[in-house]
Parts: sequence; C-alpha cells; structure tokens
Amino acid sequence: MADLLTLLILADREADAAAMAAELRRAGFTPAFKRVDSEAAYLAALDSRLDVILVDHPLMYLPLPQALHHLQADGRDVPLIIVTGAMSDQEAITFLKAGAADYVPREGLGRLGWAVRSALDASTRREQQRRVQEALRDSEERTRLIIANALDAVITIDMDGRIISWNPQAEQLFGWSAAEVLQRRLAETIVPPAHREAHERGLARFRETGEGPVLNRRMELSALRRDGTEFPIELTITPLRLQGATVFSAFLRDITELKRTRASLAKSTERLQILHQIDRALIAA
Repeated sequence: MADLLTLLILADREADAAAMAAELRRAGFTPAFKRVDSEAAYLAALDSRLDVILVDHPLMYLPLPQALHHLQADGRDVPLIIVTGAMSDQEAITFLKAGAADYVPREGLGRLGWAVRSALDASTRREQQRRVQEALRDSEERTRLIIANALDAVITIDMDGRIISWNPQAEQLFGWSAAEVLQRRLAETIVPPAHREAHERGLARFRETGEGPVLNRRMELSALRRDGTEFPIELTITPLRLQGATVFSAFLRDITELKRTRASLAKSTERLQILHQIDRALIAA
C-alpha cells in the first residue's frame, strides 16, 4: 500500500507541480497535493495539515528565503525541499543551513522520493526526541516538586562532597538557606567535627572502589545545626547517576523526639520491672 502524503507545492506552473507529484507516485507515495502560486495562498496553506513542502526554485512570486522565513515563523516542523535547476552547491548549502530539509536538481528528479522519505524520517526522529525531552522535563519537574515538599530534609552532594541541592526542609532543619550552602562542603556544614574524618574517608573509598558501607541503609547519627548544636538524625544515603556522574542523595530526619520517647519507654519499662520484682518479693514473703 502506498504511503499517503499531504503535500504543498510552491510552483509557478501546474505542469511542474504535476511532474513532482508523478515522481512521488513512482516512489511509492500517494500524494494529495495543493499548488499555490502566490505568497498569500502560501501563508493561508500553512494553517493546514502538511507532511512536506516542495518549492520549485526560483519562484516568480516569492523568494526562497522568504518562504523559509514564513515556515519558521509559523513554528511548524514541516520539511521544506527545494527542487531547482538554477542553484549552485554553495547556494544550496546556504539554504540547508537556513532550514531547508534537502534540495533536488530538476535533472535528478528521480531522487525526489528518497529525499522526501529521508526528510519525513528525520522529522519523525525530531518529534520523538521532542517528546522524550518533554517527558524528561516533566519528570524532572515532578521530582523537584516532590523533593521541595518532602517531609524529610533532602540533600544532594557530588563526589567531592560539595552540596548541589538543598530542599526547604533542610533549610528549616539546619538553619542554612540553599543559596548559602550550594557548593559548600557537606562535612563543614552539618557533620560534627568528631565525624568529619570518617565522612571524608567514606567519600574517598567510594571514589576508589565504588563501594560504601553506609549506602542504602538507615543509620542513626548526630548532625550539626548552623548554631553549632548537635542533634540526632536518621539518615539514608543513596548513590545516583546524574548526567553521567555519580551523586549522593541523603534523606535526613530529626529523631530528637523519637529518642526521648524511646528513653521514656525504657524508663517506664525499667520501673515496671522493678515493681514486678517488688510484687514477687512481697508475695514470697
């Protein structure tokens, strides 16, 4: 089955447009084409669905640079192919750089089908790439919003231990704004002095071996606020690949109240045990 092709042809003569359509039929297309013979008709046709635009150069009514300009101003990714009998290679290169998809000499019109198919394939690849980029931007925006609104402090550092992201909860927890800490070393920002050497050794080990005993597991450590006070945190560190480089995302939460609750429960348990011992002693007596 022939490939359907919605075609716009800019040509001074109907016969030239018919010859292009005939060549495309020989190449396996079913062209539904419209010929325009004025700049106004070309501008109006740009509002319709189009697969390819063919320009029979030179035109009496519209310079080729102007035709390209109108197409680009419209914002459509429609391949424009030049069919010409009066163009040097240097001129052709100039128009290709300006946005034309290809050019076909009139004496080599048999190449038109290949040029159209190649231009359509390139347009499809661009559309797929655009969708991938949009999906990536959407994913990055969702991730940004999730991190920005997370209940935990979320901090990302690079392989050198420098901070590259710092969410609002981290600002609240540690007392530093994101603007103040970006590119600052994490060890000098939230790691208590007693633990900084171990932190640096862990980074060095990962750089050398790709291994880290503290990665992908929950830990309870001490952290340092801006005012110098230490407090207990629960910490999970996950290595990630970001734009070809390894970074570390740290998820931290203040467990001060949890530690107090644990201590209170431990004291209550201890009191109950003492009371049970007293009860048993009284019964035995």
